[in-house]
Amino acid sequence: MADQGNQAPQLSPEELNLRNPNHDAFWQARGMKKRPKDWKERIAREKAARAKQLQQEQKAAARQARNEREREAAARAQGLGLAERAGDAYDPFRRSRGADAE
Repeated sequence: MADQGNQAPQLSPEELNLRNPNHDAFWQARGMKKRPKDWKERIAREKAARAKQLQQEQKAAARQARNEREREAAARAQGLGLAERAGDAYDPFRRSRGADAE
């Protein structure tokens, strides 16, 4: 028995036609009677718009990830700063050193 986990699902001819912009069924599913004369230009515009949308989504995801990293770095830096200040606030030898220094 062959492993079918790696194979693409088999589509019927009707399903294939619905995905083929060169076929009238593709355009009929989009509310047109038949394939328009400028179908190649329409497909090119759709692909360009989709590529632009994907690029914008990628930029937004990268911006969000960068902002999250910056917030995490700021929180770590603030946490270190608080720990150092807390260490300065409680120094058992501070009083004796402070008296000697003054």
